[in-house]
Amino acid sequence: MSAKLVPLENDPTLILILSDINMPGRSGLEMLPKVRAERPNVPAIMIAAYGDEDTKRHAIAKEPLDC
Repeated sequence: MSAKLVPLENDPTLILILSDINMPGRSGLEMLPKVRAERPNVPAIMIAAYGDEDTKRHAIAKEPLDC
């Protein structure tokens, strides 16, 4: 499912990234730097239904707006 979102990386109407960290195909942690490379000023919020402190640290290192 996340692979279908890849074209949004270049979408000029993108104003916010709201992404799950754990997705099939590509994680939000893999997606965020790729979107940021094209759209560095778009704020990002990463969410997870479950997680641990290590995952949280990796997510925060990607510099989302909130995690």
